[in-house]
Amino acid sequence: MSNTCIQVQGECPTEQAYSLGTTLFWGAVVPSAIFILLIFGREIWQRICPLLFLSQIPRALGWQRQFKRENAKTGKVRYGVANVKSDPDYTH
Repeated sequence: MSNTCIQVQGECPTEQAYSLGTTLFWGAVVPSAIFILLIFGREIWQRICPLLFLSQIPRALGWQRQFKRENAKTGKVRYGVANVKSDPDYTH
């Protein structure tokens, strides 16, 4: 390495260490996540991804929104999960 100065806009810029974190993230983490999703499927991704894991906690603890169904003939009460109705006009 030589001590010659290459001027940029009239000043000699100082050398700085190159950050390797972003290169590793975009070069290794993101492609490996896509690889895991393509090869092993969405179930494995749900177990690995922290946001998907956190979104499943209320269901596992029984805190999900439910509605009450009562059979008029027998009087038996059954609870069902409240689902979002599909919109027939919605296109993907």
